[in-house]
Order: sequence, then structure tokens, then C-alpha cells
Amino acid sequence: MRVIPAESVGTPFPDSKDDRPPVIRRNEMVGFVLLALLIIVIVASLYVAKPFFLPIVTAFVVGTMLSPAAGFLEKRRIPRALSAVLIVGVVFGIVTFIVSLIAAPVVEWSGRLPELGAKLKEKMQVFDGTFAMWKQLQASLGNPDHASATPIQFPTIEWMQPTYEFLSPTLTEMLLFLVTLVLFIASWKDLRRALVMTSQDRDTRLRALRILNEIEGSLGS
Repeated sequence: MRVIPAESVGTPFPDSKDDRPPVIRRNEMVGFVLLALLIIVIVASLYVAKPFFLPIVTAFVVGTMLSPAAGFLEKRRIPRALSAVLIVGVVFGIVTFIVSLIAAPVVEWSGRLPELGAKLKEKMQVFDGTFAMWKQLQASLGNPDHASATPIQFPTIEWMQPTYEFLSPTLTEMLLFLVTLVLFIASWKDLRRALVMTSQDRDTRLRALRILNEIEGSLGS
């Protein structure tokens, strides 16, 4: 009687071609969904709170640009808080002066737009004969509908009001920007020291200080 040897239990089949997709664990799926929801909530919150965060972030950037001037005045024995107020006042005055210089010609030209449109329409009257001949040619070719075409209509330019509303921030945002800018310039020295001292390693501190100095110098320039 022939004895058939029993196969070992759990031996894998050679050259298996079972290409099953990897099983996604439930914990991984839950973590991915929570991360996606967190990103959506953060983006939505930033979009809704844009009138609050945008002036603050802009104040941080502009404050980093103006910090070297505050340091220069501080070396001249002027308190940093007073230097911040003086710098912001001077910069705000310069920006207001430049905007007033630009706004006057823009308002003047916007008031002359109807006059310029009338002059352009008057200049275009030299082509009335050509347009009439073209209409007669279309009518003779069997397109009578084009013969009664309406004259050229010049579009009405209505971009001044939306542009003004877009460029002019609200009073609250402007005040928030100015207050944040003054506070940032006045406390930037202490804030930079606190950022550098967060690390315990000396090399990391020097690297962080070098990076902050390069950022401040580049923006200031």
C-alpha cells in the first residue's frame, strides 16, 4: 500500500498571482478623514476671518521692513516705542500724500471719459460711408437683416466704483493694521530675542539669529 506524504500546513503556494489590493485599515481611513476635515476647517476659518488676519499679517511684513529704522533711531537715544510711533506716522503720511497725488489725475480722467467717448465717436464718423457701402453689399447678396444693423454702441465704463471699494479698506481694518504695526515695531527686538532663545542649542540659536537678521535686512533694503 502506497503512503502519500501529507503537506505541511501553512506552506505558501509558489508563484502566486493573487494581485489583491492592499487593505486600508480603519484607523488610517479615520485619520485621513479627520486630517482632511481639519484642513477644510482651517481654510474656511482663514477665509471667513480674512478681514482680521490680513491686516495683522501685512503689519508683520511691513513691521519687519521698518524695524531697521527703529533700531537706527534707538541708537540715537530715542525710545523704541516713540520710534515706532514716529516711523508709522511718517510712512502713513508719505503713503497718503502719494495716494492723493495719484487720485487727482485718476478722478480727472474718469470725469473726462464721456467727453473722450464723444470725441472718439465723432472721429469714427469718417467710416460711415464705408459702413453704408458694406450694408448695401450685404443687402444685394441676400442678407437684408444685416442692412438694419444697429449702430456701434460704446460700452459704458463702470469700473471706478468697484475699484475704489476694492482699494479702500474699511476704517476698522486700517486701525487694526496701524495698531498692530506700532506694537510689532516696538516689541520686535524682544520678540526676536524670545524666538532665538526658544532653542537650547547654541548653534541653533546662532542659525536662527542669522536667518532673522537676513530676513530683516532683505525686507528693509
